[in-house]
Amino acid sequence: MMSFPPSAICPGLKPPQMRAPDMVGDGVELIPLPGHTHGHCGFLIGTREDGLLLWGDVMHLPELQASDPEVSIIYDLYPEQAAETRITALRDCLEAGFIIGGGHLGRFMCAEWNDSACRLVPIL
Repeated sequence: MMSFPPSAICPGLKPPQMRAPDMVGDGVELIPLPGHTHGHCGFLIGTREDGLLLWGDVMHLPELQASDPEVSIIYDLYPEQAAETRITALRDCLEAGFIIGGGHLGRFMCAEWNDSACRLVPIL
């Protein structure tokens, strides 16, 4: 079965505009993570200094996409935007030291810089 990005089917279709991060509860921040699907978001639990980032489907192939975040899969509706989101999310995780959880990670991870690439390391 072949699949096409929305822009191939409907020329001129643009990724939706995402709103800014928003507090949805005490210590829970909704974080826009665009590119995978319309409205794709994650949640930052805790603070920007020591939080847990639940990033949903930012990565489907963490071993590959952590070291090369520009690799996209067919399920990313907007591959370029999804790659930008992965790059930003990894940078934020490296800088802040977030613990990361996501649908395709299998366990909680942290990001670390190894020589010339990022990698995700299990913490539990």
